[in-house]
Amino acid sequence: MAKNTATQFVAGRVVSLDVMRGLIMFLLCAESCHLYGALKGLNPVQPAAILIEQFFHHPWHGLRFWDLVQLAFMFMAGAAMYISYSRKLEKGSTWKRIGVIS
Repeated sequence: MAKNTATQFVAGRVVSLDVMRGLIMFLLCAESCHLYGALKGLNPVQPAAILIEQFFHHPWHGLRFWDLVQLAFMFMAGAAMYISYSRKLEKGSTWKRIGVIS
């Protein structure tokens, strides 16, 4: 019996990391395209104005959503590296063959 496309995609992948990676890339691309500035320039009414304000850095007066994007990226990258190395070790690779030790 043939597997469907979704099963083939999910096999061997950590879907939560893929979703997190996609969300972070979307947020960073939107910032690079000045989407948040354009939305703020529309002078939205409450509560949209409060939500849009979360996507800007500011002097430290508390934590905003945008302050967590870089941290989320670093967490995602570290988790992906750990999972990748552990799977290679399970398949019998050595630290030297993986390239960790020269």
